[in-house]
Amino acid sequence: MSTGASQQGTGGTGADDANGVAPLADDRPYVDGTAVSAAELRDEVERLSNEEQQHVDDLREEVADSVAELASRFNVKARVIERKDEAVATLHQNLDRARHVAADGVVTARHTAAERPGLVAGVVAALLVLLVVVLRRRRG
Repeated sequence: MSTGASQQGTGGTGADDANGVAPLADDRPYVDGTAVSAAELRDEVERLSNEEQQHVDDLREEVADSVAELASRFNVKARVIERKDEAVATLHQNLDRARHVAADGVVTARHTAAERPGLVAGVVAALLVLLVVVLRRRRG
């Protein structure tokens, strides 16, 4: 920051040699107004204030986002309800898909049975033979 400030009090007296005005404290800058005009100083203060305000606003937004995320993590009931709703929606989608597949399978089976009754009779006979073999092995 170029405020035209000079550090006074390095000699221990704390008084300005040019006009006899002492700074507030030895560690604070003393602006005599000769290096920079008052308008330039005001512009610089305004610019720095705007930058700091923007920085503070950015930090506030970050903190608000963090608090919202932490609050949502600690709200177990809402998280359970959300997961339940997701699971129910997924289940409904899968059931709808299974219904469509089953309906398509029935249509395909009816079409095949109408076109090739011998093939259907052979498949049914093979299933009956398989069922008889499995039942005999279990009994004895």
